[in-house]
Amino acid sequence: MAEGKKVSIIVPFYNTGKYLAKCLDSVLSQTHKNLEIICINDGSPDDSLAQLKTYAERDSRIKIIDKQNEGVSLARNAGLSYASGDYVMFVDSDDWIDEDTIEQMLSAAQKEDADAVMCCYAKEFSDHTDISHIFESDVVYRGDEVKNLIHRRLVGPIGRELSVPQNADILVTPCMQLLCTDICKKYKFFDIRELGTFEDGLYQIDIYREVGCFAYVDKPFYHYRKDNETSITTLYKADLYDKWQHLFSLIEEKCADLGDDYKTALSNRIALSMIGIGINETKAPKNIFKKASFLKQILKTPRYKGAYKSLNMKYFPIHWKVFFFLAKHRLTLGLMLMLGIIEFLRKR
Repeated sequence: MAEGKKVSIIVPFYNTGKYLAKCLDSVLSQTHKNLEIICINDGSPDDSLAQLKTYAERDSRIKIIDKQNEGVSLARNAGLSYASGDYVMFVDSDDWIDEDTIEQMLSAAQKEDADAVMCCYAKEFSDHTDISHIFESDVVYRGDEVKNLIHRRLVGPIGRELSVPQNADILVTPCMQLLCTDICKKYKFFDIRELGTFEDGLYQIDIYREVGCFAYVDKPFYHYRKDNETSITTLYKADLYDKWQHLFSLIEEKCADLGDDYKTALSNRIALSMIGIGINETKAPKNIFKKASFLKQILKTPRYKGAYKSLNMKYFPIHWKVFFFLAKHRLTLGLMLMLGIIEFLRKR
């Protein structure tokens, strides 16, 4: 029975003391009570640890790991090493979940005998909420469907999946998922400090090779805060391009034996990465001409030239066709202007 299943909720904290109460209150108020809540204080300079200790005194389900600052991926690994539940869920410390999240997702896991259950999520801005639906309705995938529709998609989009390129990584977060602990504990998150981003995507590429059944519940149980200006996703990363080249090589190694669809998916990921690299470059402390010159040098590299040569643009809406036409032909001043507009709209 689902009521007897234990769930380990892993919550890394770093300097998010002002959001801590909302996050932990949402976890502690779950209608499913058989929980262990593993809170990792990743060397926070604020009052996060003091707040965590106060919560732990009130609820014995909270376990605290206090460690030096090494980044979210190694904090999650520390949490995984202590997890003793049947399932694991990751929650970021500036986000929150609905009170019936675990109950509903655990029910789906038990009904379908699923190794992984995912929900959709709400992006919470300061003045509005946007719902991001992963699929159009509830779905259950088994066997090769998991490989072709989830695992391969984590590597990159192909075919009609390219029609919304800004959502290419909509599956790539360990949050909003309930995952089988036995599978999760076999692998570790790659150090985010070496990759910049997508360490969670690499982790999922590992675990989804073993997922036999995936269930999706089309309800926004998870609330992703988008008004935290200190979030790692809002900061300029001067070495992002170099780190992503390392990332692409790691993905290539993991998928070397998986066939042509995976090669196409990775090539498309490389082409689409100009969105992220370009948006990051809009935040660089230099003028637009130097930014454009930097992007042009990237687009001249064999890896990017090859990706754009094979990119099928027929599924893109017109504005993305223009964007990737500019990238393919290295018209980077126009590309920078489009990126400025994209970044402006993305924040609204």
